[in-house]
Amino acid sequence: FNSTTLEKDPNKKQFVYVKMTSPVCTLEKVVLVSYQSGFIFIQTDKPVYTPGSRVLYRLFTVTPDLNPLSKSVNVEFWTPENVLVKTDFIKCTGITPLTYALSDLVSLGIWTISAKFDDRAVQNFTAQFEVKEYVLPSFEIKITTRKKFFYIKDEELRVDIEANYLYGKPVNGKAFILFGIKRDNEKTSLSNTLRRIEITDGEGFTVLRRQDLVNYFKEELDMLQYTLYVSVTVITDSGSDLVESELENIYIVTSPYKILYTKTPKFFKPGMPFDLMVYVTNPDGTPAHRVPVVAEPGNVRGVTHEDGTVRLSINTASDLKQLNIKVSTTVEQLTKDQQASASMVASPYKPTGGNYLHIGVTGGEYKIGENVVINFIIRNTDPDVQTQITHYNYVIMNKGRIMKVGTQERSKGQTLVTMSLLLTEEFIPSFRILAYYTVSTGSHREVVADSLWIDVEDTCMGTLRVTGEKDRDNMIQQPGTSMMLKLQADYNATVGLVAVDRGVYAINSKLKINQGKFWESVERYDIGCTPGSGADTPGVFYDSGLALQTNFQITTPQRSEPICQPQLKRRRRASAILIQERDKKASQYSGLEKTCCKDGMLKNPMGHTCERRTRHIQDGQKCIDAFLDCCKHIKKQIELEKELHKDDDDAR
Repeated sequence: FNSTTLEKDPNKKQFVYVKMTSPVCTLEKVVLVSYQSGFIFIQTDKPVYTPGSRVLYRLFTVTPDLNPLSKSVNVEFWTPENVLVKTDFIKCTGITPLTYALSDLVSLGIWTISAKFDDRAVQNFTAQFEVKEYVLPSFEIKITTRKKFFYIKDEELRVDIEANYLYGKPVNGKAFILFGIKRDNEKTSLSNTLRRIEITDGEGFTVLRRQDLVNYFKEELDMLQYTLYVSVTVITDSGSDLVESELENIYIVTSPYKILYTKTPKFFKPGMPFDLMVYVTNPDGTPAHRVPVVAEPGNVRGVTHEDGTVRLSINTASDLKQLNIKVSTTVEQLTKDQQASASMVASPYKPTGGNYLHIGVTGGEYKIGENVVINFIIRNTDPDVQTQITHYNYVIMNKGRIMKVGTQERSKGQTLVTMSLLLTEEFIPSFRILAYYTVSTGSHREVVADSLWIDVEDTCMGTLRVTGEKDRDNMIQQPGTSMMLKLQADYNATVGLVAVDRGVYAINSKLKINQGKFWESVERYDIGCTPGSGADTPGVFYDSGLALQTNFQITTPQRSEPICQPQLKRRRRASAILIQERDKKASQYSGLEKTCCKDGMLKNPMGHTCERRTRHIQDGQKCIDAFLDCCKHIKKQIELEKELHKDDDDAR
């Protein structure tokens, strides 16, 4: 099939007809065409630039299986005000270095580089950099807390400060520290927390007392709506150098953990094990490892891995109509009210003839070079049906493509069959396996299927090592001298290098590309809809990203969007719910106050708090009260929907 025959209109949906003819039957399936032809990764040489400087950047263009791709790319530069200032069409060949000159009167703030393939592409790939006036610091400050959160009942929060020159020598001087609270991107400093400490041999610490914090709130629970930040300014003893730094997003919490049902199927097979993968995070969203958890029913226990996940297996009864699950942390040092918990409900898979297939694995995240042992388990209402099952067919998918198909033999009498799968670089960052068998029950023929999503540790697909050519090249270098580098990489590889002053990352280290962002971008284009399983056989195929057509009335629904239809429906339902919430809340008021209420629920593109927006109201206190009430109400609803969407995305 030649893709050049398709219209070059990314806004127009196009389909292909897949037709199969055999002596038994003729089948036809309509399949949606996806315009996702590869990935573009954008790397800048620095995360921050001064006005009048040059932005050096590279475009990495690769195929869906991450091989170099030669293709034209449309590149755009957008200002912090979302104004397009430059457009280029570039012929890229794997790694393409480019430059962009900033003017002296350039807008300060966060800029965006946007790139997309110029042939029918609908997806933009972006990278950001900051433009600001700065002077490279001579030393860097590291701010850390013993805990990544502030528990609402804690008496104090200790903050440790390290200051070292960029060449490693510790700093001696003084540090001025100020704590503050943040909500809706609006910061409020706590003036009574300003203090000065000594920095000796590069180290110092300070403490935020609980009483200094609660004095700013009418109610203790109001603190949960804010995060803490700490600003630090260090001055050397000589007074010649001054550096500022800030640590943000210290969450105020009632529990130090959060539980998500990430990558957990929403359907179970009655009478068979149900595997759920629990994801435990710290308040800032980072994985929480070595956290003990317990799942009910069954009192199933486990401990999270380095990536914050733990796979648990719950036994189910053959007549179970609904599976109610609750997972809680069981950390010894925490009281009962400090433990985190979360619940979910799984629905039963609905077979047409009483036949089931369950795919299971043990463990959590797998590494390249390891063998994954995949278990195929069957259950049949009529045991005689099992004589028809001589093998399982399976399909393995990765990065939106089918990478392997095969069969796994089954001997007579086996209810459990295992298959060992060696993981290679091709399986990164994750893969899906779908398996099925076919049986006849009476006059009906049935396809019985199950699927599973398996995570693989993110790592390099190739080999790259950078060292000095000789021992003296690995030693500290003098300004103005040269050094030789030695590169070790895969045969015929192209390597891009960049040299950056470490001081730049002391100013801004958030916007540089890293391996995590790389794989996150790849994962985003998984064509599957769920972590596995489905409501029935067509649901299993559809949610895995596959189309199924048979001559015995088993078929997947037509896919009309490149992304999963269930997610689109979910978001449309969410929008409808918000509209209903607005109408319901406004109905509590009348006259002028109703108008004020509706104004409070309008979109707030500037990101101001509800309290700040009331400063411009001149229609009396009742109008202000109605505005504030409705503004806070709709804000809470929007945050709830965002959290639900995040949980949905995490569960993919």
